Amino acid sequence: MKSFMRICIIFMFMAGCGSSSVGPLTSPSGAFIAHAGSSAESPLIVLRVQETRTKREITFQTGASDIQKWAIAWSPANTLVLYSSDIGIYAYEVKDGKLVERLANDSEKEVGRSAYRKHT
Repeated sequence: MKSFMRICIIFMFMAGCGSSSVGPLTSPSGAFIAHAGSSAESPLIVLRVQETRTKREITFQTGASDIQKWAIAWSPANTLVLYSSDIGIYAYEVKDGKLVERLANDSEKEVGRSAYRKHT
């Protein structure tokens, strides 16, 4: 019986540790293309945003875990919004070639909730 329980626990752990990804998602202005996902090395979600004109890629590791449910979407103002069931809703703006994380405002929160509902 103990062996069976160990096998079940190992299986559940392995099933929850897969990596997932989202993208490409083009911003409303067409200036950016976003991808998001985790890797085998880390269960944390990494955002990758490419500037379409220069092809330059910006990356940002979030505090959101891929083990939890999450979704991303662009707001009408070209702000990337992450809704995560473990850390909440954050907004990411491209400023001076970097992604800047901040708490989402009310309209961005609705963008995040809408994306999350579509993916759950």
